[in-house]
Amino acid sequence: MPVRYYIQEYRVTRTPVDGGREEIVRDLPIADFTEQIYAAGGAWSEIEFIGNRALVKVRAPDAVLAALDAQGWFELPRRALNTRLSQLTVAQRNVIRAQVTAAGYTLQEFQTALPDFTVNTVADLLRFLCSRRHKPRWNAANARLDFDPIEQPTKSLAVLEREVAD
Repeated sequence: MPVRYYIQEYRVTRTPVDGGREEIVRDLPIADFTEQIYAAGGAWSEIEFIGNRALVKVRAPDAVLAALDAQGWFELPRRALNTRLSQLTVAQRNVIRAQVTAAGYTLQEFQTALPDFTVNTVADLLRFLCSRRHKPRWNAANARLDFDPIEQPTKSLAVLEREVAD
């Protein structure tokens, strides 16, 4: 089955429950397709990173992936992980750079981590992107998510690759 890599922003849903309390659920848009993906024999998993975002890997039949592609999520170029970044178009690299900085990484961090696109690969990019995260915490007083400034460990790309094998 083919695979896709998406970058998605987490969403928060607040649902009233008994006693006037609220259930706070933080999830990804891909969760809406979990049943469809697994019913077709596919799988998905994610690695959370800074900026309230996640790298999502999905393995599913073409028909399911077509439905996912139609959602307008940011999809990483369909390349093997060992593809050199220099093989991506300038436009693809610019869009990826914009995604990286929108998440909260600085351009300097990006350039330091991936200094040579003729050597660095798509896997290097994904490892950098998923190199850190901040722990989310619901701030009830302000009805929003806050993120602790202390960096938290992330799942490794190797684990993601095992969870959703090509």
